[in-house]
Amino acid sequence: IFLDQLIKQGVPPAVEGESPAQKKNRLATETFLNMPYTRQLRQLINFGALRPILDEYSTDSMRQKFMEQYGETLLEGLEIEHLIPDPNGTITADDIGDKELLDKRDESTDRFS
Repeated sequence: IFLDQLIKQGVPPAVEGESPAQKKNRLATETFLNMPYTRQLRQLINFGALRPILDEYSTDSMRQKFMEQYGETLLEGLEIEHLIPDPNGTITADDIGDKELLDKRDESTDRFS
């Protein structure tokens, strides 16, 4: 029903003096309405299904519950990187290379001198 109403209303006309946000919304609506109907419907269904994650008013407990229920499906096939501490410690100037080059400073460009 919502999609049919959007299609009937069409793209809102450009208004003289419209703000950048209004222009961005108008162009986004135009782009959406130019997509095939089945893709429009799929996009709305996906957006609605993700509401607990996307809605800024959702509570942390709602997001957690959603991720517990659907997280495995949402994250399937997604490559996740994990940052772990290096057992050899942090990277030092010796690890990078030419320590003499790193030690030289051009005092005219030193912001903190």
